[in-house]
Amino acid sequence: MNHEKSLLKRSRWKSGDKAYLRKHCRDGADAIAAALGKSRHSVEVMASRMGLSLSRQPWRPGSLCPRCGAHELEPGGPGWAEGLCPPCHWEVLAERSERKAAEIEARRAYDRARDHVRAAKGGGDAKAVPWVRDAHARRRPVP
Repeated sequence: MNHEKSLLKRSRWKSGDKAYLRKHCRDGADAIAAALGKSRHSVEVMASRMGLSLSRQPWRPGSLCPRCGAHELEPGGPGWAEGLCPPCHWEVLAERSERKAAEIEARRAYDRARDHVRAAKGGGDAKAVPWVRDAHARRRPVP
């Protein structure tokens, strides 16, 4: 028998308990269970039924964005998982996309330069794989 079950008396969830869970869902299941006098499993099941996440995040609904300090965080909105307000979330995504585009362009420039060097060395087709060309040049010895 589970020792935790034997210590805690089974009780129904009251509206005040649910309100506390909704407000403190980012504190984690153990802290909420201790505050409400319920088992960890009971808290996890109720959070799941209410559609709440118990992952520990340092931000709460209504707290200010750490990046800009001007906008409130919107639960479930864009940027919530990262702890950013929606405008900052989209700015971060735009910066990532610009870095990725610059990386792709740099790779293309490198590939063009490499192909130019191969062609200048007289390798014929710059994109041909060397061992494929060599395989065609070899001949089997006649027995």
